[in-house]
Amino acid sequence: GVNPEKIVYIPTGCPPVSNIKANAGRGNKSLIFLFAGMLALRKGLPYLVKAWSMLNAEKTAELWLVGRQLLPDIAFKEKGKGIKYFGAVSQSELAKIYERADVLVMPTLLEGCAHVVLEALSHSLPVITTEESGCGGFVQNGKNGFIIKAADADAICGAMNRCLEHRDKLEGMGRASAELARSWTVGDSNRAHLDIIQEFLKKGLQKNQ
Repeated sequence: GVNPEKIVYIPTGCPPVSNIKANAGRGNKSLIFLFAGMLALRKGLPYLVKAWSMLNAEKTAELWLVGRQLLPDIAFKEKGKGIKYFGAVSQSELAKIYERADVLVMPTLLEGCAHVVLEALSHSLPVITTEESGCGGFVQNGKNGFIIKAADADAICGAMNRCLEHRDKLEGMGRASAELARSWTVGDSNRAHLDIIQEFLKKGLQKNQ
């Protein structure tokens, strides 16, 4: 019932692009898939753990889980080899983890805007996520990551497998993430908000004159 002309949408901006880039496929160590966020159903964690089990890649990859645990242990612990659980960490600790990671996986089922995706882009990480992340415009299939169907372990497994099979492409995808992050920053978002407020106030003053 709201007039569409009264609605303004301003996307959240990405944090400043880090000078220290993520690993993003470089070297020949195990590929690190990173999940950062609440260990909860809403974040799609059970589907990720199932996908990891299906991937059967513990010899060539690791799955790192970072965040406060809201699910019982049985939901993810001992569900597959190669899973490393960090628990809740500080922002500075998370930044160091981003730098060591190769791909962010955020298979969320529902978000306003998954800020962790924006942070990952600013650290030059390829991203696997869903449209429900609210960050679909920042992740372009095959360019800097993959948009997958929510609540679909097969889709998560398939995207992770593509990363393993095309490891040599990940560094370039990470660079593309940083470019997209630079294209719409927190500063851009703040300026857009300010412009809208100033325009609103200007119209109000003109109306009252």
